[in-house]
Amino acid sequence: EDTERDILEECGNVIAIQWDEATEFRRLAPRSRVVVVPVTMTSPQTVLEDRRIPGRCLFVGSGSYHNLHGIRWFLKECWPKIREAMPTATLDIVGSVCLRLSEQPVGVRLRGVVKDLDAMYNHAALTIVPLQIGSGLKVKLVEALANEQAIVTTSVGAQGLTHFSPSPFVVADSSADFTVQTVALLQSPARQKALRANAVQCARAFTPHCAFAELDAALSGDVAHV
Repeated sequence: EDTERDILEECGNVIAIQWDEATEFRRLAPRSRVVVVPVTMTSPQTVLEDRRIPGRCLFVGSGSYHNLHGIRWFLKECWPKIREAMPTATLDIVGSVCLRLSEQPVGVRLRGVVKDLDAMYNHAALTIVPLQIGSGLKVKLVEALANEQAIVTTSVGAQGLTHFSPSPFVVADSSADFTVQTVALLQSPARQKALRANAVQCARAFTPHCAFAELDAALSGDVAHV
């Protein structure tokens, strides 16, 4: 922490990629100006609710270890109990993480890298983000928000986004809670719809206009005083 403080205090301006980090940077270096510039996303056209398939879950991820570790945990610890509670539930796994998965439990389809990711989001009743490890802002969660998804995530997956209110996702960390929350959300179209509405509001923070607003204001102020 002392090393980080020394480095931060040498800088007049510090850019954080998410809000939790900005809070920590301000604590460490109160004399520095800290601005948040998150990843940017352009929201697709509004998804028609009748395109969503009841019981359809979605996971999107690259072959990175944190994705592999998270989806393996979900498939082993959560999915059998979800299927027991909802035998019609299905899960689409999309992305290069599929190349590292050998198991394919009942109800799970390994889609691999797809040409039309929008279609996968359009058909999903909810998206899962069962990450157990990782740091920083999770792009997969932001992407899901931009695609108007109802989401169940771990606190690792939600890192940096927990300040949004009303919350655009459900947070669950234990396998039992993640299972219960997923089943409850699959069984409640009304709750799914409410979370999607929250996601739309939250996703606006990641449009280019909003994402760069703090930085633009800081730079504009500096130029005005030159």
